[in-house]
Amino acid sequence: MNIPTEHDYIEKCKHLIECRLEWVANTEWKNRDYEYLSELIYDKTKISISISTLKRIWINNQMRIPHVSTLNALATFLDYENWNEFKTKLKNEIKPAIINSNSSINKKKVLLKPYIISFLLLIIVSFLFYSLTNSNRKRIISKHLINKTDLVFTSKKTVLAGLPNTVVFNYDLSKIAFDSAFIQQDWDKRRRRKIVKENHFHNCIYYYPGFYTAKLIVDDQTIKTFPLFIETNGWIAVYEKKYYQEVPIYLKNIDLIKNKSLYVSVADLKTNQIENDKDFYIAFYNARDFGNINCDNFSLETEVKNNPKDGGLTCGYTSISIQGKDGMMTAKFSEKGCTSEVFINFGNVYLAGSKNDLSAFGTDLLNWRNIKYKVVNKQVKILIDNKEIYQLKYDKEIGKLTSISFHFYGCGAVRMVKLFDKDNKVVYDDDFK
Repeated sequence: MNIPTEHDYIEKCKHLIECRLEWVANTEWKNRDYEYLSELIYDKTKISISISTLKRIWINNQMRIPHVSTLNALATFLDYENWNEFKTKLKNEIKPAIINSNSSINKKKVLLKPYIISFLLLIIVSFLFYSLTNSNRKRIISKHLINKTDLVFTSKKTVLAGLPNTVVFNYDLSKIAFDSAFIQQDWDKRRRRKIVKENHFHNCIYYYPGFYTAKLIVDDQTIKTFPLFIETNGWIAVYEKKYYQEVPIYLKNIDLIKNKSLYVSVADLKTNQIENDKDFYIAFYNARDFGNINCDNFSLETEVKNNPKDGGLTCGYTSISIQGKDGMMTAKFSEKGCTSEVFINFGNVYLAGSKNDLSAFGTDLLNWRNIKYKVVNKQVKILIDNKEIYQLKYDKEIGKLTSISFHFYGCGAVRMVKLFDKDNKVVYDDDFK
């Protein structure tokens, strides 16, 4: 019986990534596609894989085995913990390549002299350089030919507020010539779908609330953008098996407000036919018009807890997020012994507890904790129980506040939420009474 080789697992990994991307066949990938894939992997794993490395993996898998950090990143991109877990869980799905017993003889027959190999490599490099240069030239020419006034790109929501929400995009590309066109739902390039000139409608489902910028992309150019705001009807609660999984379960037929707090109990999960398997997240979202609050100059005050006796899970992980039109701010808190798994992400600044000292984000979440974000000209102060625990500065604007969300590992609770504008005036106050 043939045993799967490392190359067999790599081929399987490539296939799964291609299925997730839903792009054209990899034989048609251009340099820009490898750039997109590199960005997607970094966005999700915070591990950078160069374009040249991705090309080696996709174009010639048999050359050599990639570094383990590269394989770990590819596995993590597919939601596995690491490369070993990927191999362990998929070992029964791998079909080993057929090994020819005369392969060693065949290899000897095809050995080429070094100077011939060098000559062939020179030809290949020259051809690739010409192809890329010609492709770039075509894109530059195409850019000048596209007249944006000849394009139609509009959208409408199927419901004014609520989730899930299907958005119908109406487009007309009949007056222009192009090689390829896509509609991208938001910043995530995995949510890019190919469209054709003959059609005029494309539907996309949005599973999470917040502000999105949909894009019409023609020949790798973002030609038009369309702002979308997916609102909620007040606070909603969702159940997730993984942090921000693609399709959450919306919790219904329950009262989210209990004892003057926002809370989902284990009994509420049973009402929604969900068994408590001790590995889940509960998230609360509120996306609406909060008035003229700019995330780069505002304050948030809230009270949270995540107690195991109420359904909280190990380490009590608790995330508090604010989304703006142009970015996100999130801080993750935990019990004191678990801070290697916390992180902070404000605008263009991302810090992981595994590589930074974020021990101050460890606190007693068995009881109510008062947490504040104070932002003045992109300078952030984070406080727990009125004690400053961290400062940071970000550069990229986050913009107008559009939504508030909480993520709890297990059944956590929120007792109060207040928003203050730049003049420290209360503009939103919810005590869940």
